Amino acid sequence: DAFESGRDTVRLIPGRVVTDLLALEGGADTALTAPLPRPFLEDFEAGEVPEFQMWCDARRAENMPIIEAALIARIADCRRRGDAHNMEQLALRLQKLDSLNEAGARAHLEARTMMGDRIGALRLYDRWRTSLAEELGATPTRQFERLVARLRHDAITTEEPTSFREQDPESAPSLTDAFVGRAEEFKACHACWE
Repeated sequence: DAFESGRDTVRLIPGRVVTDLLALEGGADTALTAPLPRPFLEDFEAGEVPEFQMWCDARRAENMPIIEAALIARIADCRRRGDAHNMEQLALRLQKLDSLNEAGARAHLEARTMMGDRIGALRLYDRWRTSLAEELGATPTRQFERLVARLRHDAITTEEPTSFREQDPESAPSLTDAFVGRAEEFKACHACWE
């Protein structure tokens, strides 16, 4: 009773199957708590059936903005909390969906910088900017360029960048540890970063 079929077609009756995308359509609150879905039929190819492949591609394109918006909301939450490790993981996931996505590139750069790897962050940016120019003939936004210019010219250091990077990400100290009980100071730092 979940299907409707005809002579040449079979389809699911709307509302009978609930997907992980429905939870993300609930707004900002659910974007932070709902499980992140994967792209529709990810890594599934049906080259021998072009009509089906075109249908799959259309569904992926239709769902992509919902997934990207959820990732961007979670990245913003990590940014507010100073959670560089999870921010980097979300940025990598966003870049896997769209390697030229500026929000993903910026989040990746910010996360590496927050972890004390300014040079690595600049290298990531240079590779991304080159791909953007080669594939689309486009340039980054002025806001992103200004952020990178500050990174290039301002020496941003941490107390122990080498040992911090060499640690296992799970055991690495959280940037928020230095701000325990200092919410106002952390908010001021976040405001400056923005």
